[in-house]
Amino acid sequence: MKKDTQKLALLTDSNASCFLEATGWMELGAYSEAESSLKSLPPEFHNYFDTLQLRWAIQYKLKNFSECKKIGAALVYHHKDQVESWTLYAQSFYNFKEYQKAYDILQSVESQFKKNWHFAYDFACYHSLNHDFEGTEHWLKIARKYGDAKRINQMYSQDPDFTPYRQHLRS
Repeated sequence: MKKDTQKLALLTDSNASCFLEATGWMELGAYSEAESSLKSLPPEFHNYFDTLQLRWAIQYKLKNFSECKKIGAALVYHHKDQVESWTLYAQSFYNFKEYQKAYDILQSVESQFKKNWHFAYDFACYHSLNHDFEGTEHWLKIARKYGDAKRINQMYSQDPDFTPYRQHLRS
């Protein structure tokens, strides 16, 4: 509910054009312009979930992974009840091949989000990358239980993060 309320407040404010402009630039692949548009937002909007999430996505596209870590930390600090905060923060470490740290981040909130298929899928990826194949299997089952199993199976079959797990299954 907090996320939706903040988004509504942001979009009904006179500064909504900055956010919408940034979103438009992002969709066009003009990431520097999107970043510039977000910088025009007044400070009271900087820690809104949607603003932080968009900032993270922009920095990711710009391959500024250090900034992604900072934004990810802000997401979990200000929006710890949002699963996306945690998955983006973990992905910030994944981008540096710090798979154990990404795993640890999701492990710290696994009981809170264990019924979220996206969380379970990402957690399965980190289990695979850390060669915990029992955990990989467990979290893939949870992802399939709470998500679209057909879609998850398709994602799994194409996801290079599961290569260690698939190799383990073949051995």
